[in-house]
Amino acid sequence: MKTALITGACVNTGVSIVKKFASEGYRVVFTGRDREKVLAAETEYKTLFPGTEIIGYALDSLLDERTVDEEAVRKMFDALDERGIFAETLVLNAADQGLG
Repeated sequence: MKTALITGACVNTGVSIVKKFASEGYRVVFTGRDREKVLAAETEYKTLFPGTEIIGYALDSLLDERTVDEEAVRKMFDALDERGIFAETLVLNAADQGLG
């Protein structure tokens, strides 16, 4: 099964991106900064796309405006690896990636 990993996927454009990939049969892994928003979005996506694997991670990966929390990102990828999930498609949609 193809997997898409989408950052910033709880609001605005991110929601549409998740819906597009889910409608095309992808397993969708998505991130958001706020745990409650991630849980609400995950519930909504699973309701809209029953039978599609949707996995949400609350991941505030910035320690400050210029420093990425590499350990938080690593933990997410380790958890995916333990489940045998590899993302073939990556969409960096979060407003601030901490890059540059």
